[in-house]
Amino acid sequence: MLQSVSSKDIEDAIHVGKKNGALGGKLIGAGGEGGSLLLLCFDDDIVKIVSSLKESGFKAWNISFDTQGPKIEQAD
Repeated sequence: MLQSVSSKDIEDAIHVGKKNGALGGKLIGAGGEGGSLLLLCFDDDIVKIVSSLKESGFKAWNISFDTQGPKIEQAD
């Protein structure tokens, strides 16, 4: 649906991710060249997906979302 803000690299990264176990991808940010995306996957597939993306020339990181919701933390 967002082909107008996507790019060949973003589509290629989604393809690599899905080929290696990702359930899907979501474009984030402004898109286009230098765009970013999130790939949804099960924990067991993270290492394979990140490795495959890096081998394909993409930058990739393993991130996760907190399950506790918002909270206030005191910085030292």
